[in-house]
Amino acid sequence: MPRIQILELPELVRDDGPPFMLIIDQVAEADAAELSEDLNRQALAADVGARTVAVFRQTIDIPDNQVPVDADGNYAGGPVQVQVKADLNGFRAQVEQAIDDARRRINAVHLEAN
Repeated sequence: MPRIQILELPELVRDDGPPFMLIIDQVAEADAAELSEDLNRQALAADVGARTVAVFRQTIDIPDNQVPVDADGNYAGGPVQVQVKADLNGFRAQVEQAIDDARRRINAVHLEAN
């Protein structure tokens, strides 16, 4: 099964977040040809905001991506901070649609009861 890793690149003076490279390894031979095509890699990079995508059939280990764990499997490196940037495009419309659907169902039940 392919793995996806992120290699953070040196920071540039930009507001769109830190640059990164997407690394996909352990790719099956059948999938490697499609992912290795330059157009597919660049389209994927553009979709996720990466500078580029590298695809490998073998395992590629990035030392900075290793997470030290103790014998019990707990993180052994001290406090962890995770920053998640949500893509909320279209979220408002989804919520409004869910509200409208709920109102229609409530109205239908109310009409059936009367």
